[in-house]
Amino acid sequence: MKTTVHTIITTIMITLLLVSTASAGFLSAVRSSGWETKETKKYKINVMNYDCRVYEWIPADNPNVRCVFVAGNENATGVSCYQVSKEKQK
Repeated sequence: MKTTVHTIITTIMITLLLVSTASAGFLSAVRSSGWETKETKKYKINVMNYDCRVYEWIPADNPNVRCVFVAGNENATGVSCYQVSKEKQK
């Protein structure tokens, strides 16, 4: 009897954990469903044996600027924006 109760409680806890994790992504998708998608360049780089994802984009309000977002596997992230000369825009 004790094992059955323990199994039921464990199953409920795992189910609640999975449902809460899945719904977080779903709610985020619903909230941003009407947002415009900005064209980006994306690629991966290897930094000291850590894979990092890099995203580059041009801000809508300033075509003379480029922005870069870097996300790593160990929660290291960073954003940087910089001016681009008119020659490099071509």
